Amino acid sequence: MPQTGFHCIVDFVDVPFENCIDCAATRGRCQFTASILRGMVEQAHGRAPDAPNSVSVTTLTGCGRQAYLKETEAFSQRPDQQYWAYRGTLAHAMVERGAGDDAIIERRFARELRLPSGRAITITGRPDEIVPARTLLVEYKTTDRPPKVPAVQHVAQMNAYRWLVAPEYPVERLGLVYLTMRGVHKASAPIWPEEQVERFLGERAAELVRARETGEWPSLTEDTWMCSYCPVAEVCKRGQLPAGPVLADGRADAPAEPGPTARPDDAEPDDLDEWDPAERGELAAAR
Repeated sequence: MPQTGFHCIVDFVDVPFENCIDCAATRGRCQFTASILRGMVEQAHGRAPDAPNSVSVTTLTGCGRQAYLKETEAFSQRPDQQYWAYRGTLAHAMVERGAGDDAIIERRFARELRLPSGRAITITGRPDEIVPARTLLVEYKTTDRPPKVPAVQHVAQMNAYRWLVAPEYPVERLGLVYLTMRGVHKASAPIWPEEQVERFLGERAAELVRARETGEWPSLTEDTWMCSYCPVAEVCKRGQLPAGPVLADGRADAPAEPGPTARPDDAEPDDLDEWDPAERGELAAAR
């Protein structure tokens, strides 16, 4: 189900988009202007759900349970938390405007993947940038401080995109660009063997497909620090309601929720100036 509104950061209640925008335009009780809120609403409405029998790379490299609950539960989100994604959208738009003729920008790709059960499913995705002449695939990320090493989620996403575009564009280098308010930092990501990518995608896609067909929730992501920023966290904490009778107060016995782990440390960035596998031994070893 789509996002239906914002969670007010002043009154701490869910409000429809229109009410939040009107409040910002007439009363200005929080730091967000009506223009910024309208942009975030447009961004939320622009997120197309996965088509039947298909799963996007973004879905598969995030939390599977979050993806499923956002498909099946109405939810609201705090604008200060949604702003991070909106800022990324703004940055991507500026980068796209400056792209040269030799780059393929935000093009959607699709490729069939055979699940462990033998069932075929379509994997889709839109890499930020492909430079065929350099056999290079680039992803742009906005952040306050670039991490010392690329996040596992980002490495998985880039390898999934590399697999996705391989039939048309061979990619030998994966480049991450971290955009901060003070500068630009480049880092390279290791390349996974194709079998590893297909196993990663297949296992996650199979669980999500099963959830869509049976209603059984997928597992939580391994990156549980994300729970603190998840718009469907309250539903997740409640636990899945059973198909049969529930408790007298309407709640189901929910499994103990996992404690959040620490968010990856935002340490000093790599001194890597080029996405050359020869500059990093682990990339060469990964091949």
